Amino acid sequence: MKKVCVFKSDEGKREILAKYDDLLSRLETKYREVKVSTDFGETYVLEAGVGNHEVVVLLHGSCSNSAMWFGDMPRLALNYHVFSIDILGEAGSSEEVRLDLDGDEYALWLEQVLTRLGVSRMNIIGNSFGGWIAINFASKYNDMVDRLVLIASSGIVPVSVWFLIRCVFFMMLGRQGLVLLNRMVFGRNDLPEEVINVSELIMKNFVPMVERLPVFSDEQMSHLAMPVLFIVGQEDATMDTHKAKERIENSIGDAEVDIIEECGHVVTGVVGRIISFLESE
Repeated sequence: MKKVCVFKSDEGKREILAKYDDLLSRLETKYREVKVSTDFGETYVLEAGVGNHEVVVLLHGSCSNSAMWFGDMPRLALNYHVFSIDILGEAGSSEEVRLDLDGDEYALWLEQVLTRLGVSRMNIIGNSFGGWIAINFASKYNDMVDRLVLIASSGIVPVSVWFLIRCVFFMMLGRQGLVLLNRMVFGRNDLPEEVINVSELIMKNFVPMVERLPVFSDEQMSHLAMPVLFIVGQEDATMDTHKAKERIENSIGDAEVDIIEECGHVVTGVVGRIISFLESE
């Protein structure tokens, strides 16, 4: 665990969090803001939905925050008790701390957050880095997780070396490089202009993690005893999607895999599919 400056400047931090607040003011469901103290850092959580219903925990990807779920939260909140968590050290309102990727720190942090929220059993939906954290947690605390949804999750297969090389190159090109990097990550996805603008704002003012996320061992994957849904874009530039599908199917006993055609790393419009999975027998 180490304290870091994840924003390039105080002004950049203010710009990102001001935009976050603007998006939150337009969230189309009632919510409550909660700050949870943990041994690893203070964690910001948005709580919505029906308090006595099944719990759904949302974990966003890297270079992001809980705003990525704002289009899905209103629908999930109709039938679930929803907790959307800002990951430590990311572009949200949690503490600027980054944990050890090679151990259990992220799993221990998430367990503390959930326990202090009074949550003992849940479904988890994790996107990209959030999916990596979800696997890390679910493999250690599998008795707490009913169902696991992994959207373009890291840690299943190695990150594409070609993707990493292009990331470094594009980040050296200034604003034009940010545009090219966004295009590579989004693929051919037809995303709203505001989503692209928010992404560019974060990339301009935020210091991303540069470490490669470890790939989970076969033993860790075998501990995912709960039903798992893996959703990934066919054109995801960060990984070999077919190898990821193969690994999921070979290492998890109860797994479903959806590969979405003409879709890059950013997967949208799948909340209906996720709800069907959560409600299935």
